[in-house]
Amino acid sequence: MTGEIKRKVLIAVDGSESSQRALEWAKTNMVSPTDRIIIVTVRASHQVPSIRRHDLEEHWKAIEADSLLAAQNLLAVSKAQFPDNEVDTYTLVGDARIELEAKIAQVTPALVIVGSRGMGSIKKLIVGSVSKYLLDHVQAPVLVVR
Repeated sequence: MTGEIKRKVLIAVDGSESSQRALEWAKTNMVSPTDRIIIVTVRASHQVPSIRRHDLEEHWKAIEADSLLAAQNLLAVSKAQFPDNEVDTYTLVGDARIELEAKIAQVTPALVIVGSRGMGSIKKLIVGSVSKYLLDHVQAPVLVVR
C-alpha cells in the first residue's frame, strides 16, 4: 500500500445482517485507501461447568473450537472486503460491550462503526444494546448503521 495512513477506523462485526450492512456502508461511504481498518469480533465466553466429566469437557472443547473457527472465518471474509487497506483483525472473548470498549481505548480509532440489530425495547432492556453502550461509554465517535 502506498501513502501515509491518515486514520484508523474500527468496525465491529458479529456475523449478523446489521454488521454486514455496517461493513458495506463503511466500504462504500467512509473508508479511503489510506485508512487503517481494524475489524473486531467478540465471542461469548464458554465456561466449562464445574462437573468434570471427560465427555462433557470434550463437548465444551468442541464448542470452543467451533466458535474460534467461526470467528476466524468471519474476520477473513470481512478483511477481504478491504483489499486496498491495511487491515488488523482481532477476536476477543467475553461481553461484547466491555471487550469492545477496552479495544477502542487501546487502539484509539478516529471512528467506530457498528451495526444496529434493531432489537425491540424489551429485548434491548434484557440483553443490552452494544451500540448504545458504545455511544455512552467510548471516547471515539461511534457511527451506528441501521
